[in-house]
Amino acid sequence: MKKFLAVLSLVCMLTVNGTSVNAAEESNVDLKGYEEVQKTFKPHVDEKIRQEKQAEKARKEAIRRKKAEQKRREEEARKDLGRRFGTFKITYYWIGEDRWGYRTAMGVRSSRFYTVAVDPDIVPLGSILTINGEEYYAVDTGNKVQGNVIDIFSEEPLHEKWYTRDVKIVRWGTWRRR
Repeated sequence: MKKFLAVLSLVCMLTVNGTSVNAAEESNVDLKGYEEVQKTFKPHVDEKIRQEKQAEKARKEAIRRKKAEQKRREEEARKDLGRRFGTFKITYYWIGEDRWGYRTAMGVRSSRFYTVAVDPDIVPLGSILTINGEEYYAVDTGNKVQGNVIDIFSEEPLHEKWYTRDVKIVRWGTWRRR
């Protein structure tokens, strides 16, 4: 009985509001139209989501590869640490008579008998070298420093003969200006 009264009151309300059963059927048609639209566009939306997921996966894979390559290079560079690196021609250079000071290729001020110029294709800038038991910082380059040549900075002209020495890498390309 309660169900009958509920249905009767619903019909009365629809009739009073000017709505009929036909309107309810039209509303049902609108729902079918919505379902048709959803069927039409859902594959496109799903495809877009799939493409975004693939792009994210590719980006993460590229980052992973880059990190793996960087790790491989660091491990390769560590193999040279502490070993005899080779024989180099040792020369000296100085800033000249004006003594205005000198900035290196890495932007730091040259320091007597600690700064060396190297060929960055042979020894990376930032490396710490040991020559005859003394540590030097490879922070400079020069137009005459090519190949296995190391140019030691001096604040006064030195007329020593060029000579060759064994060079040992202490730290490979890691020294940074502070």
